[in-house]
Amino acid sequence: MTIDEIINEALKLNASDVHIQAGKPPYFRIYGELTVMEAPPLDKVALTELIMGMMSPDQKELLKTCKELDFSYRSSKEYQFRVNVCLSEGTLAINIRITAANIKTLEQLTLPRVVNDLCMKRKGLIIISGTAGSGKTTTLTYMVDYINRERKFKVITIEDPIEYH
Repeated sequence: MTIDEIINEALKLNASDVHIQAGKPPYFRIYGELTVMEAPPLDKVALTELIMGMMSPDQKELLKTCKELDFSYRSSKEYQFRVNVCLSEGTLAINIRITAANIKTLEQLTLPRVVNDLCMKRKGLIIISGTAGSGKTTTLTYMVDYINRERKFKVITIEDPIEYH
């Protein structure tokens, strides 16, 4: 089983996240609920090979020293993925957040028009907050893109982890 096969199955099911640990089949987060993928569990070796196949040589070195790593992965033109690799119970585990590669419009996001007005202000601080999966990063991405298209301004964002590049 390849990472792209797992991701493609997650996309078919409209999952927001993929979670994979050694000795267990992959899990998908679908509308907030964890759902097991109908697949055999991945052993330590297979999971390590799957994870290492997603990473550059520099990322592999960072993982060795830090024991955890966040990075982006792209396997299709429509989606990109925020990936977290970490040690779990002494072995590597991977968590993948699925994000759209293309920035959606104000209408597609069903955001109020006042968002565009906020983007045109000359001074100020905008704080976007909410629960996990509520659209903070998607909203921020739209706003930065709108500002970049409409004006010549320096924009500073603070986000952890960064989901769009």
